[in-house]
Order: sequence, then C-alpha cells, then structure tokens
Amino acid sequence: MRCSDGRFTCFLVDTRPDCHLPISPASALAGVVVPLGGISQELVEALRGGGRLEARIAGRGRDGSPACASVPLLVPGWHVRH
Repeated sequence: MRCSDGRFTCFLVDTRPDCHLPISPASALAGVVVPLGGISQELVEALRGGGRLEARIAGRGRDGSPACASVPLLVPGWHVRH
C-alpha cells in the first residue's frame, strides 16, 4: 500500500518472541513498508516547535502473524506528538 505519490519508507522488524537474544541468520526478520502520504507541510512546520512525527500501524496480519510487507496507517494517521 504505497501512498498516491509513491512515497514510502521501510523498516526491518524483528518478529522473534525471544528478540532480546542476538540476531542470527535464521532470525525471523520482516520488512514493513509504511506509506508517507499525509505528511503535510503543516505537520512538518509543527515539528519546528519540538515534538516528533508519529503514526501507528497494525502489528499483526489477518492470520495473526506479525505484520510484514505494506501496512496501512491506523487512524488518525500521521500526527505530531509534543
């Protein structure tokens, strides 16, 4: 699910239940693609006063496994938290 202008970012997520242990080649790592649409100039300007840009995604797929690939943002989408 890329945003309408095609902008996105990708995060590598450690899906192991024992993620406090060192990562090995056999580790269950998943890529999560997050759309950047909705990051307006107003949000960027609001960051100048401090705060951070946040958005939430669903952490699980339809089958209950960890989310991977393209994931939609949960409501309210991108926002600034002070």
